[in-house]
Amino acid sequence: MNTIRKFFVAARIKLMYLIAVLLVLLVPLMFFAFGSGIVEKIGRKIPIREGTFSATGELQLDRGDIRK
Repeated sequence: MNTIRKFFVAARIKLMYLIAVLLVLLVPLMFFAFGSGIVEKIGRKIPIREGTFSATGELQLDRGDIRK
């Protein structure tokens, strides 16, 4: 009876570790696979302007095309 109990305790511990590892691997995979849209939502709220860098390293903005 004691050996059966030890077996079930060990099996339960291994099962919990397996579930934890699967969650650690699957949650980020599902997040990226189905696209949460968080990056797109944040990107729309940040006004990004395209420009070029001069020889001195300063950013020169192209003010002709400003997206909203």
